[in-house]
Amino acid sequence: DPPLNWAMDNVQPKGDIVFITDGAAHVSQQVFNRCQTKLNETGTRLFTVYIQASYNHQLRSLSPLEIGLIDVMSKESTDKVGSLLRSIKS
Repeated sequence: DPPLNWAMDNVQPKGDIVFITDGAAHVSQQVFNRCQTKLNETGTRLFTVYIQASYNHQLRSLSPLEIGLIDVMSKESTDKVGSLLRSIKS
């Protein structure tokens, strides 16, 4: 919860947040609701990058785009990150 709370405290209107996680932590309902409200109010997008992790169902409903990286140095992973960065630019 602390990283998401920090992000919501510092979000700028129409901003983008890239959230890097292992997906293991639980997001409390209170923080989930706060994120959902803040993202909708500000038009901010949350992009989630999972590193050697399984997807978190709570974050899935907040992120328009999420990618999973098994090996951060593989070509597939760098292609996925490149795609993410290009989509943020749009």
